[in-house]
Amino acid sequence: EEVFAHCYNCNFSASYTEGTGKFSRWMKEVCNANGITNQDLQNITATLFFSGEGKSEKEITLEELRKVNLNTPEVAFPDHTFQLGSDGHDDIQEPLITYLMGRKVDPLKFYFSLDKAHQGRVIIPFFRNNKLIFWQSRAIDNKVKPRYLNCVVSRDAVFYGYDKLFEYSDAPLFVTEGPFDAENIDGVCILGSKLNASKIEVLKKTKRRIIFVIDRDKNGEGLGTEVLKQGWELTFVDPRADDINDSVQKFGKLYTIYCLIKNATNKADKNLDARLMLDIGMLEAK
Repeated sequence: EEVFAHCYNCNFSASYTEGTGKFSRWMKEVCNANGITNQDLQNITATLFFSGEGKSEKEITLEELRKVNLNTPEVAFPDHTFQLGSDGHDDIQEPLITYLMGRKVDPLKFYFSLDKAHQGRVIIPFFRNNKLIFWQSRAIDNKVKPRYLNCVVSRDAVFYGYDKLFEYSDAPLFVTEGPFDAENIDGVCILGSKLNASKIEVLKKTKRRIIFVIDRDKNGEGLGTEVLKQGWELTFVDPRADDINDSVQKFGKLYTIYCLIKNATNKADKNLDARLMLDIGMLEAK
């Protein structure tokens, strides 16, 4: 049997014929991206040559490759995109910079485009190893629909702040739903309130302490339940704040992080609904 891998976005393709023990450079990249190490591949080759000695526990099959998608191919910015702070186009940049400063994030980390489709929008870059793997175009006016325009590429394994996952640090790594929240507290974001198999696989590869910041809504409840199921910790901002950004604006970054660490728990026996209602009750009492 032959196993194929093909990406319709970048036209990348690779194949492997089972029983041959010969892996091309491209097939090795596919295997490595899906958690199959070069040692595993060497063991497969040795197995075929030495009558079963050193057999790998993993099989290179189409089913195995379909389990998770860890590929994050490099993409391009929208046409005529520039970093905020670049010379010229002050009339376009000024409202974007004002908006970002209000969100307590560094404007110089973000971009703008002269393309009409992205007017009044901040281009949020998602980098991995200094390569652009995704972008979002966020309208600064919340009345504009859709609020986000997204890069047309799979985001199964995309994180904002991807490289922080593999930094050496004793500090906990906060995981948020949105990129601005992640930027506020030096964390990473998962782009929404759902955890798929790919993101779970990537998160399990980090050696850092993972703490998810949960929003006080139904989506947050669902995410919190999955987080506890996976054995990670979850936490909440101070109940006097609506979210991370509101907390940073009201109390500052250090106090926000202090509260997030103090409130962290991985106890699955705690009722998440009760925790949410307790926080909301504290908010109303104050």
